[in-house]
Amino acid sequence: MLPCVPAYGGCSWSPDSSGFFVLRALLLTAGPATLTRLAPALLQALRPLLSDHEHASPALRLAVLQLLDAVLDSADGRGLGLAGEHAGALLLEQALLPPLAWRAGKTAAAIRYAAVTALASALRRRLLPAKALSRLINDGTLLPLLAQELDEDW
Repeated sequence: MLPCVPAYGGCSWSPDSSGFFVLRALLLTAGPATLTRLAPALLQALRPLLSDHEHASPALRLAVLQLLDAVLDSADGRGLGLAGEHAGALLLEQALLPPLAWRAGKTAAAIRYAAVTALASALRRRLLPAKALSRLINDGTLLPLLAQELDEDW
């Protein structure tokens, strides 16, 4: 399935395409152990989609972030499989931080809001490794992004 992720150029996705529905079903039904094994490849594949604000479909970027939030906020432990000790740094750096960068427009604001919501779910559930958070805070990456979100008019 990953060769069909838009980042691989295998096909074109939209929030209502069959490929996205398969990804959604996989993430919402797979157990934590399965997600732990899939997380590095999945996050690597989704990175271009979530960080490319010029060419990626805004609706798809928003749908992917909402899907990540749903998985991270699940009460059955799936979020630990997707974030956890091994993939947590990848989740932060490749999926959640790129959409937090400020860009003008209501669509960009909605994408930032979805990214903040997913990050808040991961923090609330304590899914992200402290070492990765500490490194991003100490090198000045995370706090400026979060500080600019405080000025939003959500």
